[in-house]
Amino acid sequence: MFFELHEERKIGYKMLSEADLGISAGNTTHIGLSERVLTFLSDKDVISEDSIFIYEDYYDYIDAYFDRIERANGSFNAPKIKSGGKDVVSVTSTIREKARSLDKNIRWFLFWFGLKNEQVVYLLLDELSNDYKNIVNLGLDLTRVSKGAKVVNSSLTKDIKDFIENKLNQNGLATFKELEIASQIGANQPIKKFGTYDIERMNVNFRKIGRAGEELINEYLEKRLHKREILHFTWYNKDRESGKPYDFTLENHNGNVVNLDVKTTKFDFSQKIIFSSQEIEFITSTHEDYNIYRVYYNIDNLPHVRICDDCKGIATQINAFTSEYRSRLDKVHTHLQSAKLAISPENECFKFKQGILL
Repeated sequence: MFFELHEERKIGYKMLSEADLGISAGNTTHIGLSERVLTFLSDKDVISEDSIFIYEDYYDYIDAYFDRIERANGSFNAPKIKSGGKDVVSVTSTIREKARSLDKNIRWFLFWFGLKNEQVVYLLLDELSNDYKNIVNLGLDLTRVSKGAKVVNSSLTKDIKDFIENKLNQNGLATFKELEIASQIGANQPIKKFGTYDIERMNVNFRKIGRAGEELINEYLEKRLHKREILHFTWYNKDRESGKPYDFTLENHNGNVVNLDVKTTKFDFSQKIIFSSQEIEFITSTHEDYNIYRVYYNIDNLPHVRICDDCKGIATQINAFTSEYRSRLDKVHTHLQSAKLAISPENECFKFKQGILL
């Protein structure tokens, strides 16, 4: 669900030295990587990327301060990730923090690779962990790893990538769902529980998800139009965001006009739907029909839609509460400009029909 390997299709790994772990007598401020992996990243500029960092059941989005050394002849080599400075949370500083929590005599390993969107994934493991055992069982002999960065044999690349993907999916799904909701309620600052994840980037991703959902519904309505199941439809956001409290209108053969709003998630149907107080108010006040088209993805990651054509009841109940709250605030000269409401589509007041494959 989350990973698509970068086209270079390589995974680097190394046994971390005492210098890498920050437990040697020296003051090494970086961890060296392989020349053959992450070749798509910039040479000249120090890059601060919100990399995915995984260690056992812990994962986070953490900056990786990546760069290469510029030689006298103008060439660049020796790629590395740096600590980033005092009190900076980085992949390197996090690795060293984890290593200090266990016996310094055990061996530590780091794996890394790039995703199609040029984001980087780092997996830290120690030789006592189940992750170590699982990767060894996949066929990678870590017992004979010497100093220096290596590249996983191409025959094992997919298996190891799939192992890391499954690990993240199992442990991280709930948080990814929360991040999707956070992006819809207007969060524009980092949220503490999500570490250094850039909420603004998630906002951009959700806008893309929303657009993709509308495109799927546009195709679905085109098919219904071709079959003469509906008389006409209009997609208001086709060229630019309209600002309307709905995304489409369609007209049935009986002349009935239906406003429909597409609510898309990259997850399963049960993911909460976010409404604004203005949307709820409009649903309550409009004399036309209002449908919710819930676009979601099933266990096989295939897009489906479930349609609710009877949402005025729950909208009316919610609007009564928000109106009362707004009136109480008015008494202290305070105005509620807008509110975001998260509602489960499995709420018994909704009456979603069976899913349709898009």
